[in-house]
Amino acid sequence: MREQTLAARHVLQTGSYTLDVGASFDFATIAQRTGAAPAERFREEKRVLYAYVDHRPSEALTLTFGVNLDDSEARGFDDLTVNGKAGIVWQPTGRTAWRLAYAETPAPPVASTTRSNGQPDLERSRIVGFKQQTYPSADSTRTRSTAVEHEFSATVFGGIEARERSRSRPLSLNGTETYFLEIDEQVASAHLYWLPSDAVNLAAVFERDTYAQPPGFGDYTRFSTKRMTIDVNLFMRDGFSASLRAARVRQEGSFIVASSPGVDYARGTSSFTTLDAGLSYRLPSRRMIVDLRLDNLTDERFNYQEPEYDYLTFAPARTLNLSFHYQWR
Repeated sequence: MREQTLAARHVLQTGSYTLDVGASFDFATIAQRTGAAPAERFREEKRVLYAYVDHRPSEALTLTFGVNLDDSEARGFDDLTVNGKAGIVWQPTGRTAWRLAYAETPAPPVASTTRSNGQPDLERSRIVGFKQQTYPSADSTRTRSTAVEHEFSATVFGGIEARERSRSRPLSLNGTETYFLEIDEQVASAHLYWLPSDAVNLAAVFERDTYAQPPGFGDYTRFSTKRMTIDVNLFMRDGFSASLRAARVRQEGSFIVASSPGVDYARGTSSFTTLDAGLSYRLPSRRMIVDLRLDNLTDERFNYQEPEYDYLTFAPARTLNLSFHYQWR
C-alpha cells in the first residue's frame, strides 16, 4: 500500500468573526490478494474542502457554523457528501457554560493509518469542545451533543453531558448491492475534577451508553454499559509523572450466540473491575517522553462488547505498553 496526502489550511480573524478554511487530498494505491490469485491493485482517492465561521456577538455567546464537502472515489464508485456542522456556547455567568452542537462527519481516508490511530488532520477535530467522531467502518456519522459545566471553586470543576449519534455502515449483500446499516448510540455522563495542588489532580467520571442495531448484522442487537472510573495523577518536578485508574463496569444486552447454527441472540451480563497504572518521564531537553503503561493489573477475565472494533477500551488480560514520543523543534 502506498499513500500520499496533501493538506492546507488558513485561519483569518477579523473583529468578532473567525474564518477557518482548508482542503486535503488523499491518494492511496492498494494491492489486495484473494487466495492464490494474483494481487489486484486499485486506487482510492479522497478530496475534502471545508469552511468554518466562528462569531462572538457578545462575551457570553459564541456561534459556530461549518460545512465539509467530501468526495470519495474507489473501485468504480464516486460519492460526494455535504456535511453540515453547527454549535453554540452560552456562558450566563463566569462560572457556568452551556454547549450545544450538531455535526455530520464522513469516514476518514480509507487506506490511511489514521483509521486506527486517530491522528488528526488539519481540519478542526472539535465543534465547541465536542469531538467530531469518525469511524473507519462507517460511511457517515451524525452527532448531537449538549453539556453543562460549572466551576464550583478555584480547584473543583464538574459537569454533565449527553450525546446521540447515528452511524451508517455500508454492507455488501451480494457483491453488487449495498445495504446501509444504521447503528444508534446514546451516551450520558457526569464528571467531577479536583485539583488540590499543582502536583496532584483527581477525577471521577460516570458514563452510561446504549448501542442498538438491527438483528442479523452483528454481534449484538442492543446493549448498555455503565462505567465508573476514578483517576489519580501525580506530577513531580524531576520530569516524572504517575497515574492510577480504577474502573467498575457493568454491561448487559442481547448478544449473538456463537454456538447457534443460525443467527440467534441471547441475554447476557458482565460485571468487572480493572486497575491501570502508568509512569512517564520527560527528558530534561523536553523533546522526548517515555511512557510506560500497565493495563488490567489484576489480570481480570471478563466478557466485554466493544461498540466499534477499531477502538479498544478494555482488554480481558494484563497488557504492557511502552511508547516513545519525540518532538522536533
